Amino acid sequence: MRLHRFIIACALMALFAMPGSALAEEPVGDAAKGAADQVSAAESTEQLTPEQLAAKKKEEEQLKMHSDFSRFSDSWIARLNRSHSNGFNNMNIIEDGGVFRARYHRIEKRSSVVRESPSQPGHYCGILRYQDTVYEAVGKSREECTGGEFVPVSGTARAFSEIFQFKNGAWK
Repeated sequence: MRLHRFIIACALMALFAMPGSALAEEPVGDAAKGAADQVSAAESTEQLTPEQLAAKKKEEEQLKMHSDFSRFSDSWIARLNRSHSNGFNNMNIIEDGGVFRARYHRIEKRSSVVRESPSQPGHYCGILRYQDTVYEAVGKSREECTGGEFVPVSGTARAFSEIFQFKNGAWK
């Protein structure tokens, strides 16, 4: 989540550093000058060409789509983990020769990407990549294994990708 905020902040900084903006032309000063810079930045919007304004609006729209999809994909992963039939709340505990093994599946987000349709400008799709991994803990009793340290079981990770569309103001 922090990485997404950092990326958005960097993109906004780059956006305001476009040629012709007050922030790109003047050095950063003290707090009083900062307020004047904000007013100058607002006035510089009027100085941008129509192409620059369209590009700026497009960048803002894309940043919003990336941010919205990031939040949506995080909630989607949480929902998958809550409803997984072999998730943490439904872990499988077996006894094997006096040793107990507790196993559960955990879904972890790997990446998310938002793309605009080249054939239909303004239509976006989001690609979410995640992984389902089995975690296991071992103990001498049920309580010991469920309270122990869970580690990924080698060779159990399965990768998935899902594609979502942005329709009617929401990701679906």
